[in-house]
Amino acid sequence: MKTKYFLIGIVVVLGAMFNVISVKAQETQQKEDKVTLKIRLQPIQTIVVTPGQKTVEFLYASTGNYSTGATESKADHLTVFSTGGFEVKVQAKGDFTREGTGGGSIPVSDVTVSAIAGAGDKNVGAFSQVTLSTAAGSLITAEKGGRDMKYTVTYDNTAGGGDKYIDKYIASDMTESVYTTEVTYTIAAK
Repeated sequence: MKTKYFLIGIVVVLGAMFNVISVKAQETQQKEDKVTLKIRLQPIQTIVVTPGQKTVEFLYASTGNYSTGATESKADHLTVFSTGGFEVKVQAKGDFTREGTGGGSIPVSDVTVSAIAGAGDKNVGAFSQVTLSTAAGSLITAEKGGRDMKYTVTYDNTAGGGDKYIDKYIASDMTESVYTTEVTYTIAAK
């Protein structure tokens, strides 16, 4: 009887060993597996005003300037990077105010801003002329993105012609009167 149980025990142990060997053999039979690859594109929009062009001045230095106003164009003034379509807006902080006392202010709406494609730019976009105000106005819209897209910007102050500013000069010591405002460009995905 002991021999019978002994033989049954050996059969059970051998069966378990063959089962383990069979499972291990099945584990090594895997012939393929998969990995998921993803390309994750984050939206990026940047806008840079050319460093040497951070100040734009309308110089009224002749009788002709007071008569016709002034215009300043800045070549490749803005550089844009955008992943996909974008819109550039422009707005002023407020009216031009005089440095010092007296003289009041000059309406910021006396200046319009316009843009065209800069040097070698292929992704031109659509352009609008914006009369400056404290509300953002759309200057450039593009359906496609790009790298280092350059835009030439023209600041037009011909609305200051017709001797409109002739009494805005306030200085008893014959120094110039300077009126200043700040202009901000913003870019967003379109």
